[in-house]
Amino acid sequence: MEASKGSAGCPFLVRRSAPIFRSLHLISVTNENTVAAVETGSSGVRPPVERKLRSARLSKSIFLSDQTKHLEFTPEGEELLPFTPGQFISIQQVKPDGKTHTRAYSIASAPRNPATFDLCLNRVETGFLSNWLCDLEEGTVVQFHGPHGTFTLRQPHQDSIFIATGTGIAPIRGMVHWLFEQPERHRDREFWLVYGTQHEEGL
Repeated sequence: MEASKGSAGCPFLVRRSAPIFRSLHLISVTNENTVAAVETGSSGVRPPVERKLRSARLSKSIFLSDQTKHLEFTPEGEELLPFTPGQFISIQQVKPDGKTHTRAYSIASAPRNPATFDLCLNRVETGFLSNWLCDLEEGTVVQFHGPHGTFTLRQPHQDSIFIATGTGIAPIRGMVHWLFEQPERHRDREFWLVYGTQHEEGL
């Protein structure tokens, strides 16, 4: 699966060119703060993929609506967090039953120096991790790995239409912030945003 320009000139349409068989299965968390995963595919099990766990402290928590939070994190022990706008991180937290729960969240900001990153998420009626994050107090430390993902801007940049609903705006927010940080990134280009939300108060 890949992002392609598409017939309408939009670089965010998804085109599936071949069946996808690859998947990742979490198998352990080691004492060295490393996530071990096994990649499986049509050719069988591949060697484990180790993902280093990082720590980040919640520095700011803002209500965007009664069900939506904007969270800003500062990585611990890292001056920079290299990532490409549009990528995501995976946050881990142990549930009351002792099992580790992992969920991916798109980064809602462009890279910064010093390193901070934003998340935008909704409270979920039967969810665990999103609700846990929404209830976090500033100063709390979370564990994550990443960044991951290939939902990023193509080079060279083209006139583009961004389409999103709800908190799906998160990766696009990072892209737009990055594009307009420096004039040469958006010069002579047009960028349009089509945004939808279920309720007017969510705008």
